[in-house]
Amino acid sequence: INFIDSSFQKLKIDIKNSDCPDAINFYRSTGSILKLKISDSAFDAFDSDFSNLKIEEVIVNNAKQECIGVKSGNYEFKNNYANNWSDKALSAGERSSVNVNTIKVENSNKGIFSKEASAIYVENYFLINVKSCIGSVKNKPNFSGSYVNISKIYNKCNRENYIIDNTSKIIVGKNEF
Repeated sequence: INFIDSSFQKLKIDIKNSDCPDAINFYRSTGSILKLKISDSAFDAFDSDFSNLKIEEVIVNNAKQECIGVKSGNYEFKNNYANNWSDKALSAGERSSVNVNTIKVENSNKGIFSKEASAIYVENYFLINVKSCIGSVKNKPNFSGSYVNISKIYNKCNRENYIIDNTSKIIVGKNEF
C-alpha cells in the first residue's frame, strides 16, 4: 500500500502476508493513524519518506527486514510493538525527528537505530532478546552524526550492545555515551 502526496486522518489498517518491498509506504504525506497492524511482511513492514505522521499504535509481527523505517520527516509514535524481524525495529535516517512514547521490541537483530543526522526520543523502551539494542551513527559523508535519547529502558541493554560512532550521541536516563 502506497500513500503518495496524501493527507489523511485517523486511519486503521491491517496488512497480512505482504510480499512487496514495503508492506506500507508513506511518501510526502501528512496525517494521523489510529492503528496499524502488519503481520508476515517479506521485506520492510512500515516505510515513510518526507512525511509528517502521528501514529497512535503500530503492531508488527514477523518482518524479514526493517520493522519501522523513516527518513526526512517528523514522526510521532505513541505505542509500538515489534516482534520477530531480521533487521531494525525502529530506524530513522536522513534528518528525521522521531518521538516515541512507548516501544516494545522482541526478537530482533537491532532495536532503535538513528543515522544520518536524525534524532530519536523515546520515553519507555521495553526489550527482550535484542542483539544490538541502540544505535546512533553517521554512514554518509554529507550528513552529521545522529542522536538517541531514551528516558527509561526496561530489561537488559548493556553498553556493549550499543552501536555508536564518534560523531553521534546516545543518552540513556542521565548517562551519555
